[in-house]
Amino acid sequence: MTDHLFLLEPMSFTSRLLQGNPMGNPVDRTAVVLHPRGRTADNVNAELIVYVLDGYFGNGRSMLSEPGPMGCSFAQELLSYQDEGIIPPSLFVFVDGSTLLGGSQYVDSAACGPFARHIAQEIVPFIEERLGVAGIPRAVMGHSSGGYGSLRLAMQFPGFFSACICSASDSAFEYSLK
Repeated sequence: MTDHLFLLEPMSFTSRLLQGNPMGNPVDRTAVVLHPRGRTADNVNAELIVYVLDGYFGNGRSMLSEPGPMGCSFAQELLSYQDEGIIPPSLFVFVDGSTLLGGSQYVDSAACGPFARHIAQEIVPFIEERLGVAGIPRAVMGHSSGGYGSLRLAMQFPGFFSACICSASDSAFEYSLK
């Protein structure tokens, strides 16, 4: 593995879709983009863009700072997999799905707001236009509530994502929350 240096780029966005949500969840959001090594000012150098959905009480950025079970941050793990050729050079977009209750589970909700549409109709076009990467394959991935959100987004918007990666998704609520 090469050194642990990597480029994180925060991108602020004001959501039109989340405005006026009954819970009063913030409309100003920050997605953080993890760039692959070798990125230059005029070459993003990515073959894939992956939208990463954090679990409950996460805000996207929380997956980037703390060392995980492998002793390094999730960002460092992802870059290590790219360095080893396990995954192609990819952009990872860490999406903020936090709410005043902890998390949105990335679904359209009358109480929390239209978080699924916010991602598909606002965040994805904003990020891809700003980075100039429209047209490269995109995937959605998540863990826990983010895993549930990734499954829901892939089903709600068929063909929009080339792949869906789900880890330990919160699901089957009718059985697990009794």
